Order: sequence, then C-alpha cells, then structure tokens
Amino acid sequence: MRLCLLAFLGPVLWTLPLRAEPSLSLNTPSSTLEARSGKSPRKRLVPMASLPAHDRVEVSIPYPNASMYMYRGIYASFAGGRSQNDAESQPVFQWQGEAQYFYAPWFSGGVGFRINAGSPSDEEQRVDNRYFLLMGFHKAWPRAAGYIGLRAGVDDVNFSLLPNDTLDFNDRLSETHAGLGMALGGGWKFSRLWGATLGQRADISLVRQNAKNPYRAINLLTQPGLALDMLRLYPSIEDNVKALYLLTELQFGQSLPEKGAMTQSFAWILGMSLAF
Repeated sequence: MRLCLLAFLGPVLWTLPLRAEPSLSLNTPSSTLEARSGKSPRKRLVPMASLPAHDRVEVSIPYPNASMYMYRGIYASFAGGRSQNDAESQPVFQWQGEAQYFYAPWFSGGVGFRINAGSPSDEEQRVDNRYFLLMGFHKAWPRAAGYIGLRAGVDDVNFSLLPNDTLDFNDRLSETHAGLGMALGGGWKFSRLWGATLGQRADISLVRQNAKNPYRAINLLTQPGLALDMLRLYPSIEDNVKALYLLTELQFGQSLPEKGAMTQSFAWILGMSLAF
C-alpha cells in the first residue's frame, strides 16, 4: 500500500516549489541574526564611501574668523585678542563674534560684530565698533570646505575720546560710515583633532574714514589659523552640541586709502565656536 502511495504522489511532490531556510555562516549580517531571533536590528554606522557625494562630509569643518561649516544648523562664535597698526605706539584689545544659520548645505546667513578698544597712545582712547550682516556660499568635501562670503552694514562707529572732545552725539555719529565686504577662504581637517584655516577679506568703506583720514579706503585682511575639535577629544559633550572648536588665528591687515600712505596692522585672537 505504501509503495502505491509513493508511486502516485512522487511526481506531484517533485513539481512543488520548496522553501529552504537560509543557512547561517560567519558572514551572516548581525541584523539578519537579530531579526530571526525576534529582536529589533541595531542601528549601524554607514560607511562614508556609500553616502551620496553631498553627504560625504565631516559633521563640521572649522573656518577662518572663528566660524565653521555645517551641513545644517546654527553656530555662534566669540574670540578676543590684541591688535596694533604701525601708526599706533601701543596695541588695543580686540573682540569679535558672529552667528550664522545654514539654510542649506551651500548657503548661510547671519550677523557679526568686531570691536577694537584701548589706548593706542598716552593721550588717546579709542573704541571702534563694526556691525554687519553676513551671507556665504559654500562647497564641502569629505574633510574640507570652502566659501565665498559677502557682508554689509555699519562698517565703523568710531568714538575717539580726546580731552577736548564734546559730548555732542551728532558729531560722533558723523564719523560712522557704511561699508561693504567680500571674503573667501576655507578649512581643512588634516587630522582627527586638528584643522587648519585660511581666509582673505576685503572691506570697502563707502564714505570718509574718520576726521583724521577723510578718504575712502580698502582694508585687506589675511587670516591663517588653527582649530582643535573638542567633540573628538571629549565625545561625551556630543549630546549637548553638534560641534565645538577652540581656535587661534593671526590677522595680517593692510589699509589702502584713496590718498595717503598705506598702513599695516597685526592681530592675534583666541576663541571658541560652537554649533547647535
């Protein structure tokens, strides 16, 4: 009887598709093992080479002027140091900062300021304030980024506090002038912790410089710098900020007035830049 059943059902069973359970091996992905055991697969890091070209970039890249590149988000920076030009006998303090938001991987906008204050000579105290709007166009690679930036705003609010000065606000406001600027530069993460920055900036005054120099001028600034990636050094702070850099920068300046001699300046700054 059994032989008859096998002879009758054998051709039918031979035509049915068989579903074999895949065998396990040493090369079986861990997500497959977890799925077959009833566990949810763990998140895995995606290799950088498998990402699209515009995503193959570090979380952040340091920039000149205490700024940075981000794929998306907002950052703020603050730095301070000393500056001096060859027309002054003593250096003055310098503070600067900015905040920008990256609307897209290639475009950002924000605001910034720069203040120089101190006593360049025994008879004079000076405070120069600069406030401006910023926007930048960016291009990023896996470990580097570059930009072209524009700035516009109140380029100088000068308060020269001499012994014979008056307190007339209109007289001091007359020394304020508008300005435009253009900048280009970039940053390179040459190691896990360190990044190098280099920038060039040109600021153009649209009206007279000040009472002592009643001519328009072009101010050039070259900015090499070095930045330390604190998130790589202390990964535990990654839960609070997207990026955090400590930085130092040298600033070599030249002022080219319409008339008169060119002046040179030098400054150094130490600062911090963080992103949210």
